[in-house]
Amino acid sequence: MENALVGVYLYQDGKIVYANPVFSNIFGYTQSEMATLDLVDLFVREERDYMINKLTYGQEPDAKDVMNRDYKVRGISKAGSIVELEGNSTLTLFRGKPALIGTILDITDRKVTERQYQRLLKLSPEPIMLHKDDTIIYVNDAGLKLFATKDPLDLIGHSFIELFHPHDQEQVRRRLDTVLNNDHSTGFFEFKLVRLDGNIVEVESSAIHIYKYMGESMIQSVFRDVTERKKTEEFMRRSEKLSLVGQMAAGVAHEIRNPLTSIKGFSQLLKEKNDSYKDYYEIMISELDRINEIVNEFMYLAKPNPIEFKKVKLSTILEHVISLMNTQAILNNVNIRVLYENEQVAINCDENQIKQVFINILKNAVESMPRGGDITIECSITQEQNEVYIKFIDQGIGISEDRLKKIGEPFYTTKEQGTGLGLMLSYKIIESHNGKLNIHSELNKGTRIDILLPHG
Repeated sequence: MENALVGVYLYQDGKIVYANPVFSNIFGYTQSEMATLDLVDLFVREERDYMINKLTYGQEPDAKDVMNRDYKVRGISKAGSIVELEGNSTLTLFRGKPALIGTILDITDRKVTERQYQRLLKLSPEPIMLHKDDTIIYVNDAGLKLFATKDPLDLIGHSFIELFHPHDQEQVRRRLDTVLNNDHSTGFFEFKLVRLDGNIVEVESSAIHIYKYMGESMIQSVFRDVTERKKTEEFMRRSEKLSLVGQMAAGVAHEIRNPLTSIKGFSQLLKEKNDSYKDYYEIMISELDRINEIVNEFMYLAKPNPIEFKKVKLSTILEHVISLMNTQAILNNVNIRVLYENEQVAINCDENQIKQVFINILKNAVESMPRGGDITIECSITQEQNEVYIKFIDQGIGISEDRLKKIGEPFYTTKEQGTGLGLMLSYKIIESHNGKLNIHSELNKGTRIDILLPHG
């Protein structure tokens, strides 16, 4: 005991019968001074009743209850400083009478390290969680923000695995099992999380085994929200495709337009000369007009018209677009209504180009509602007051998730007579206005298109 690396004491009848050198040094006393002290007096006043219970022996109905007692307590040294302690006491016999023999360890440095670690976790800009046996023990401020809550109790005590999308849960479980069996982190892998508000967010997550945190073994998981990065990557991918299509259009459009003009001219001439096949010629001319429209869209991609920015009331643009679309809407039993937060709000834009975007969106919405219904346009200003938020909401057939990912790509369309260039042009126009266009849709439930444009 004299050479033990931890503090050892023998306690009997309210006195310290024996204290080894390490125990004496923890409190700053000599071994002879220790013999004059009551062990309970070595602990802070607020925790003495707790320690009296831990050090009581000989009066319990069942002695097994005191055979081995663990405790964590704050001690007070001779100099008056606080010492963080971790100890254990065991019932024994000394000179034929009951006594307690115990060990004690100074964990002050470890506590300081833990507090520093907790501070680092709390202030980390990356979301961090600590969890054990699939139960969340701790979540930092960034983690609370990621999961759309301010109350830690919304997460602490709940299942860690169930935070992930059901499709990812089995993979997460396997990776956590791997972490528990070795000392290596999992590296970052992409998963989908289900936030407390029900929204799904894409993240990268990494986990590592922490062997001692607050005296327990657990897993630390770090998250990175990659939603914005994914949007940027998608934006870059679409921009590259737009550039590629533009280059292709520059060569193809000019080659098509000249023979197209000749074919249309001769078709019209033959129609006038020969009435026998008048219906056929009208179909040919109609189809040639459609080809010409596609060529015009190609020409726009190859060389867009110069943008002429000016301040225009959003309500003026929408009223003009709705008046153009109203006839088609009525024929399809569709009602278009507009809700303004402020009818005087203006945007800085090329009016004709923005009208083209709105017409494309409304045309698609009407065509997606064969049984009729309502199209709602909601206009508002963001909290920062620097962007105008326009939502087009229809009650159409919607778009499946796998098709939604491809919307806006060149020549991809969900319509039999579509070219796949309308929305692509819309993306390009909104991009040139420093805005954003996002599509949200669910099969058989309708589509919502969100447009953000700078405030005029």
